Amino acid sequence: MYSFNEIRVAIADDHPIVRSGIIRELNQHEEISIVGEAKDGDETLSIIQHKTPEILLLDVAMPGKKVLPIIVEIKKLKCCCKIIILTAHNDIATFRTLIKAGVEGYVLKEEDSDSLIEAIRAVYSGKKWISTSLAVSLAQQIDNFEIKPITQRELEVLRLLAEGKSNKEIGFDLHITSRTVEFHLSNIYNKLDIRSRIDAVLWYNTNFVSNAPVLTNERDY
Repeated sequence: MYSFNEIRVAIADDHPIVRSGIIRELNQHEEISIVGEAKDGDETLSIIQHKTPEILLLDVAMPGKKVLPIIVEIKKLKCCCKIIILTAHNDIATFRTLIKAGVEGYVLKEEDSDSLIEAIRAVYSGKKWISTSLAVSLAQQIDNFEIKPITQRELEVLRLLAEGKSNKEIGFDLHITSRTVEFHLSNIYNKLDIRSRIDAVLWYNTNFVSNAPVLTNERDY
């Protein structure tokens, strides 16, 4: 049984109907107080700074500033706000990227309202929370995992990628063509089971760079 003081919650989603539905559900719980709502990244950051929520329900796809830079900015503020991603995106690559960026929870919009309430309560009390369907998918990936070693050349490509260089710049530094760089990146994506340059950089920073900052350079993404 949970016992809480008031939990200050903010909601960031660009769909007014979605925000209204979430607010209606949350208002049924006395321990939850809605302190702000935002429709884009700039409004989200303003609410964090001026309304000081303890929990932010954050959609992945909003106009303006992208979700990863939003998370980075919030973490830089070193405030008490914890982030729960509330999204329709159920792919593992997006989940991994945002968890590595520092979010505390990941809830799918397809779940019932009770799951969202449980997520808010759990994250507020210091726990992590992910949707059951994502947890099952992760378990299946672990069961079927096959180690595919990254080559030295692929690590060189990843290192330059993490420095923010384009395919052309990577090719110039390694004395290979842009097409060969694309070939290496394709192999890297397959081996690591990822889908984007951001995922690749996060993987490299997590495994090879001490205290690496989360990628904020939006070029090529």
